[in-house]
Amino acid sequence: MTGELVLVTGITGHVGFRTLVATLQAGYAVRGALRSEGKIDQIKNAPSIQPYLDRLEFVIVSDILKEGAFDKALEGVDYVLHIASPLPIQTTEYDRDIIQPAIKGTLGILASASKVPTVRRVVITSSAAIILPKEIDPTKLYSEADITPAPNGPFHSSWEAYSASKRLSYYATSDWYEATKPQFDIIRLMPSFVIGKNELITDKKNFITGSNALVSGVLFGDKATAPNVGVTVHLDDVAKAHVQALSPKIEGNQDFILSSDCPEGIVYDDAIEITKKSFPDAVASGLFPLGGTHPTAKIKMDVSKAEKAFGWTFQPYEEQVKNLVRHWIELNTVS
Repeated sequence: MTGELVLVTGITGHVGFRTLVATLQAGYAVRGALRSEGKIDQIKNAPSIQPYLDRLEFVIVSDILKEGAFDKALEGVDYVLHIASPLPIQTTEYDRDIIQPAIKGTLGILASASKVPTVRRVVITSSAAIILPKEIDPTKLYSEADITPAPNGPFHSSWEAYSASKRLSYYATSDWYEATKPQFDIIRLMPSFVIGKNELITDKKNFITGSNALVSGVLFGDKATAPNVGVTVHLDDVAKAHVQALSPKIEGNQDFILSSDCPEGIVYDDAIEITKKSFPDAVASGLFPLGGTHPTAKIKMDVSKAEKAFGWTFQPYEEQVKNLVRHWIELNTVS
């Protein structure tokens, strides 16, 4: 047991919940922040949470845009894992629903943390999207040094707004840190598309969702036309990196890309052959119709900085696919 208290935001989300579990498994006490009490029982009842209920508490932060919203939540906290941020939801109010909550939520938690002398580090979940230029150079090896300039808009899709929100939050955080010089340091983690079992999904109708849909869609016959960059990362690796980033062994004020199969990246449609090879009985039974396609845009990424700092290599796309496939099989075998 570390005896140290970590505030984790976004604990009902894909990355947030898995990171919550990993943080508890590592021996930390955790205060999980939610917007309402509605999902507390769901989290407490999750099997992976059961052994750690004595080290888990909850705090409600109903409006993250309110000044001082996180003041009470941060009392006595040693570390912060700030994962909560708007996803590319269906909306046309991009600034109101995606961009401003991302920026103000991050700046708000930093401002609150600066008032709490016990806080030693804030780990912020950013995104590899902030590396991606409008025009990808297939010969270039992209790294943490290639963060694109802050965009001005207007934005024409939720994805554009999401990507912009991550860039704008990145620069706003840097400016705030330079101006404020707080007692804590910051680490920003930039995962690519996160693939893996979401334990909170227990209903089959919710399986094809979020970044997992890039893989599950292929396995269920979805024929997409628009390409996505071929960079993915295992959910378990993202959670593990968040927990390790709390360690003083990792020097602060750094950024790390989290992505697998680098530098060449992955091909989404390879999920079909992986599933046929590893789960032939499930395929034969019709559990996976296969036949889908998801075009892949290639980009080269350098994750050597993260792998050197954390001391391990990212699990390959094959393991990500197998992890997701096993979850679908589990959902179909529950009595």
